[in-house]
Amino acid sequence: MPIKSVNYPYVVRTKAGTTGKQTKINQDVAIIEEKFPHGIKLYCVCDGHGLNGHLVTAFIKTSLISRSEYIKRKSKRSAEEAS
Repeated sequence: MPIKSVNYPYVVRTKAGTTGKQTKINQDVAIIEEKFPHGIKLYCVCDGHGLNGHLVTAFIKTSLISRSEYIKRKSKRSAEEAS
């Protein structure tokens, strides 16, 4: 079966570490947000390390996404009030 061609503007690839015998939890996270007000764009890669690295990168991802949604809502309200 032929592989379907898909155009993505960005590609993110990660690989979980290994102890030699066992594959570890993949602790890497990528965040791309291009729809901020005033043309601001966010490109973020978090490379987790240690026993809780996956928890830290998950926290950063959740926090940045939540904060970005807040900024977009606030900017939209400001634009509506100005018109």
